Amino acid sequence: MFDLEIRCKTLEERLKSLVADPTYTNCRIDDFGECYFILSTNEGLEKIKLSMFVAEMSDYVNAGALDFISTEYAEWMCQPEGDCQLAIEVSLAQLADETVFEKVMCFKKSFYAHPYMSLIDQTQTEPIVITHTNGLATYLLPLLDDKGLTVYFELSSTDSVEKEIIKVFVNEFDAMSRDNKYRIYPRLAFSATPVIEVQSLLASTHKRPSVGYVSIGMYEQHLEDEVNRDNCINSVILFRSFLNYHVKATKSNMQARMRNRYNGLLKDLKKREY
Repeated sequence: MFDLEIRCKTLEERLKSLVADPTYTNCRIDDFGECYFILSTNEGLEKIKLSMFVAEMSDYVNAGALDFISTEYAEWMCQPEGDCQLAIEVSLAQLADETVFEKVMCFKKSFYAHPYMSLIDQTQTEPIVITHTNGLATYLLPLLDDKGLTVYFELSSTDSVEKEIIKVFVNEFDAMSRDNKYRIYPRLAFSATPVIEVQSLLASTHKRPSVGYVSIGMYEQHLEDEVNRDNCINSVILFRSFLNYHVKATKSNMQARMRNRYNGLLKDLKKREY
């Protein structure tokens, strides 16, 4: 399987090229997770501005992510470009420093990870609901008697083929999670109906997903080590994009193989005619 990364490689390469050879830039860079960047330089080519658009901004604001970013990146915060809601401005001289470069590259990750970190650190004790542009939601539920959280993803599709592919993927993940070899990783489970905790958060007008719910449990043993904790959070943040990518790729691959098989049968039939 192709593994997605939370760091935007296109952005990273563009920033490195600007540090090495400053040139006028004003471009949009699309990224996973219903997010995009606008990267621009000032007229004197002394500073770069990185603006970020987040589709689910209101839910992240309610979860305290904006306040966190405004504090963490206070010295660089500035007016964003276009429809973007967040922006930082850094001099190219500063960006040449590896520590500063890494912090700039973590701009998106720091924002998206804050709701998860606030529940893990128990600075937030109430469930967090993030509603996406397609109407589906992600539910972050803290563990009441332990350090950690459970994340519930709503899965849906209007395409009958994609529905079945999604079920195959999530049931495979579910089966692997039951294997003792994979107990060291966060537990993933699939259910066609929401659990009681999620039912209490559902609005009466909320449209139920056509496939079901995937839950990922992150417990203390997954979060004790800082590297493991970051890897867990990064993987969970990208889970929707990861699943969507592989569902589309699988469907495309199946269609290509069927077309090739069909073309092969036609060639055989034409040969038999002669």
